[in-house]
Amino acid sequence: MLKAYFLAPHSLNVLVALNRYYYYQHRLEDALQATVKALAVIRPSIGFPEDWRDLQQNHISDTPPASLTQVRLYLFTLKAVGFLNMRLHNLDVSQGIFEKLVELDSKDRIGAKGLLELVVKRKTDVAV
Repeated sequence: MLKAYFLAPHSLNVLVALNRYYYYQHRLEDALQATVKALAVIRPSIGFPEDWRDLQQNHISDTPPASLTQVRLYLFTLKAVGFLNMRLHNLDVSQGIFEKLVELDSKDRIGAKGLLELVVKRKTDVAV
């Protein structure tokens, strides 16, 4: 896998494969790095801000129809970053990501609402 990465470090296929490879080996930090890299590869092609916190509804609504697949890929990849952070107990980061996704996706097509509820519950359980 690393050889493929060194040959094609900006290939989404390679980055997704690395994410899965590391995830199933329970190497969550490495999976997170591959997923964050995938976000960085997708982002420029759709003109999204460098920091996901700056993402607004108009970034999505102003996207040309030909780029909507890339937008969905970005949002699902951001969800994966949130999920990996949750698994790594970075609950504030994952909560922020899921809140942003829920804000941007009122119909919950990305499926972040349930994850947001889960991370809020985990934070509550830890605080008790």
